[in-house]
Amino acid sequence: MKNKKIALLAIGLIFIFMIAGCSRNEEMIDQISSNDHQEVLDPKDDDNYLEQLTPEELKDILLETVGIELRNTENQAIGLLKERDAILEFIEELFTYPKQEKLPGDSSEDSVVGPIHFYFNNNEDLYGLVKDDFIYLEGYYFLLTGNNGDRVVNLFKNNIIKAPDNGN
Repeated sequence: MKNKKIALLAIGLIFIFMIAGCSRNEEMIDQISSNDHQEVLDPKDDDNYLEQLTPEELKDILLETVGIELRNTENQAIGLLKERDAILEFIEELFTYPKQEKLPGDSSEDSVVGPIHFYFNNNEDLYGLVKDDFIYLEGYYFLLTGNNGDRVVNLFKNNIIKAPDNGN
């Protein structure tokens, strides 16, 4: 009988510690998640954040791109620029658009086209976001005025990734 009471007491204590430990981990996860979201929203507040690239430095890096892929919100490829001339033309055109470092004020109304990926041979890839009225990349918002947003999407749609042919 005494062994049953000790066993029940031990099980009860273990259960209490498990519940207390789980709720503490959830609080820690919530705290970590909110910190991560804050860093994503304002990366400049982080002491370890590298200084932002100048537009000229960013352009120089992008000129080394070996491929640019635009995807939709379901992560399906819209198109891939892999021809060197098409890549250079897109980058040159991108830097003709007005740019700013702050989120455009009415951007919540814009619908998301999808992520844009800049692939390199020797460097880490760069990722950005394309919305109806801007392209966000490395701290800069390239504003798509007039029909420039449609032109960007159509450029990628005209460069659809094709599956390998089975010899047909």
